[in-house]
Amino acid sequence: MGIPLEFESTYLFLNYLLDDIDKYSIEKFPEDIAVSKIIHKKGLNVRLNIERHQTSLKNYFSGRGIDDTKIMSLIVITTYVRHLKNEPLELDKEIDFQLNFASLIEDHEDYLILPEKKPSTQENELLKFFPKGQLVRIWHSDNISIIAEIVEYLDDNKLSAEIIDILNPENISIEYKLNETIEGHPIHFDLVPTFDE
Repeated sequence: MGIPLEFESTYLFLNYLLDDIDKYSIEKFPEDIAVSKIIHKKGLNVRLNIERHQTSLKNYFSGRGIDDTKIMSLIVITTYVRHLKNEPLELDKEIDFQLNFASLIEDHEDYLILPEKKPSTQENELLKFFPKGQLVRIWHSDNISIIAEIVEYLDDNKLSAEIIDILNPENISIEYKLNETIEGHPIHFDLVPTFDE
């Protein structure tokens, strides 16, 4: 399960970009959710890093028939998630899937069916990762994050959580206060590890 030499510095870059709560969530969530979380939070950083600083990685992918840095970053992030989960990287399969992606799209005239490597995780399936009492984090901005405890399940696969801490080092004025409740879909929350894990 060794990391390809060309990928090492990008994995180190991701290790730097992601904090312990991010990594804990990545390890716990299904692959598709973990990958989408990284892409949403740090995908642009990874792509720009590849474009500007990763000549050996670009050459590796070009040699495999991939020239789009968005696809490169997607493959790197996907294999990074597998690395954190101690799973086989399956790099060749990932590259083949991306190379053949366009030919696998089903065109039904008024809609398209995009290929999936495996079925997507639905939000109602995500709820099992969020038992009542679980601590979660939601980002308010780059400098502010809110820690809350799940107290209730709501309709439409939403959660309600009570704010127990607000990490606001610059003391910026925000609308949230301790002991208030916030609502959201599971995809918007990170899992906070407990002390016994």
